[in-house]
Amino acid sequence: MASRHRRQALRLGTAAAGCALLITACGDSPAPREQNRAEAEVRRDYLAYWDAWLAASAASDPDLPDLSRHAASRQLAMLRANLRESAADGTVTKGSVGHDIRSVTHGEQTSFVTDCVDLDDWVIHDRASGKPVKQLLDRPSQLATYTLAVTEHGWLVTDSTVVDQC
Repeated sequence: MASRHRRQALRLGTAAAGCALLITACGDSPAPREQNRAEAEVRRDYLAYWDAWLAASAASDPDLPDLSRHAASRQLAMLRANLRESAADGTVTKGSVGHDIRSVTHGEQTSFVTDCVDLDDWVIHDRASGKPVKQLLDRPSQLATYTLAVTEHGWLVTDSTVVDQC
């Protein structure tokens, strides 16, 4: 008789634990798979922002359409001002940028990417001659935080802050 009660108690305990897991899984927070997908979208759009920035820098073109497809607000204004200055100086910036994304913090409307950006292979060139201009080539990588806002077309970089070297 006592054995039968123990088995019933064990079954009830197991059922209660299963219900608790189901209740926990149905909470307000997004499922891990959804969160991973959302973070992957933020990461993808952040890297597309860099592709647009590199393309605009290679031509010193502040009006490159891809730039406004991936940046907005303060960030877009800062990029365009930088590109206008480069064009006035007769320079372009060519090469690649390395990324070591340290974190992606996803929110419904705003997300943040913290990235260690390696600028060593992104070099300023004279536009007319195509030759690199005199500059510091061994630059420390920059740890920066980028703010992204969601739009109907995806995530746009709206701000950035260099936090430290990395």
